[in-house]
Amino acid sequence: MRIRMFSLVTAAALAAVGLAGCGESGSDDPAKADARAACGLLDRMGAIRMSDRKNPACYELSAAVSLAMGAAERDASYRPLRDALRKASDGIAQKFTADNPITRDNLKKARDICADL
Repeated sequence: MRIRMFSLVTAAALAAVGLAGCGESGSDDPAKADARAACGLLDRMGAIRMSDRKNPACYELSAAVSLAMGAAERDASYRPLRDALRKASDGIAQKFTADNPITRDNLKKARDICADL
């Protein structure tokens, strides 16, 4: 049930971000704008509670992953951010909890990368 819920959340976030990002952006550097938006979501993201279906942190992490993926597609220098966020998200799916070393370590890595943007 948890995997199905997390997969649904991830798919919805990917679809929403994909549709929103299909047009041309007014930014001079869309990759940087996407990376900063991912970092903004990561910055305001609260604790991920798997038992709470209405926990916005699940959606924020999914959207941050999607934005980082878009940034990395446009500019390879954002691949470390993408990889850290994907691994954090994958850790939740693998361990059925957000409180695991894979997720914690990769969220910290992503936050460190964001601090340098």
